[in-house]
Amino acid sequence: MPSPPLLRSVPLDPAIAKGQPEETSANLDLLRAMAVLCVYAAHLLSATEWANFGSLGRFGVILFFVHTSFVLMASLDRMARSYAGPRLFYAFALRRFFRIYPLCIATVLCVLLLKAPAAPSGSYHWIGWRDLASNLAITQTLTYSQLSLDVLWSLPLEVQMYCLLPFMYLAIRSRRSAAFLFIGLSVAAALTIPRVVGRLVVFSYAPCFSAGVLGYALARMVRPRLGAWIWPLALATAIAAFNPIDDIDLPHKLPRAWLVSIAVGCAIPFFHEMTAKPLRVGAHLIAKYSYGIYLSHSVVLWLALKQMASFPAAARAGVLVAGSVVLPLAMYHLIEAPGISFGKKFVRRILAPA
Repeated sequence: MPSPPLLRSVPLDPAIAKGQPEETSANLDLLRAMAVLCVYAAHLLSATEWANFGSLGRFGVILFFVHTSFVLMASLDRMARSYAGPRLFYAFALRRFFRIYPLCIATVLCVLLLKAPAAPSGSYHWIGWRDLASNLAITQTLTYSQLSLDVLWSLPLEVQMYCLLPFMYLAIRSRRSAAFLFIGLSVAAALTIPRVVGRLVVFSYAPCFSAGVLGYALARMVRPRLGAWIWPLALATAIAAFNPIDDIDLPHKLPRAWLVSIAVGCAIPFFHEMTAKPLRVGAHLIAKYSYGIYLSHSVVLWLALKQMASFPAAARAGVLVAGSVVLPLAMYHLIEAPGISFGKKFVRRILAPA
């Protein structure tokens, strides 16, 4: 069955409906940009010993989960116009593989070569061949492996959720109201499955991913009514609602994470697209390079703040700023973007679109 067209009420840039990159939505760009900035700011404050806002960084990852599931629903909608049945699943899995794995593998190997610690203020130690293999395969939560970098804790959860998102897409394509059912089912799964099977901790975050699915379903049912200028304030309010200035372990704040992420997911369709050019451009650039920022910033903080501890403050600040900008740029253009391009070509080659 062909995918129904996007409704005019969907608060996304028209380019999305034409099959262009999903990052063209300014509102979604801002969501992703704020997510990675939360993580960066939390780790910077901790590394400088100025403050320990661990919850700020963890909630940034929660925002990533909401953004990911929303955007991937749009991606699946576009792919469904060319691939049907099992081929849709294959196309989705292959494209996500080439989007996620090349840069992650390169980062893990560079951390090994540089002997960088998992956290900026920590010390390097060899994790062993088994755990290294698990880090390269992004299966750390399934194998109970040590992390090469602490920020890698979220990637296995995303990869495992990729197994469920196509099924969720097919369900809401047939009946949009199924997205509301997913919220209830995901909460129930979060409360039960990880307690029975500890390796399936991914279900603890199922409501956060379901929030993005619900937001995408609502985007096809409602019309934007709120001014674009309120969207940044809404995101700031969501961050504040999570109480980002403490360092409480995320498992103890999961119910709050579920509630706030569902609120964010539901709010996305009700806002008009931002039109202020400086904010749009800034959000787009940060969102575009966010994966590289997320993977590299811990190493940059370690180099500038610990390895260069005896250097003048100006030199350390210069390395910090330059590394935080140049390294993600290089990671994107040398590895991430070619991987994405190759994935698209590879899928078209082995799964000829209808």
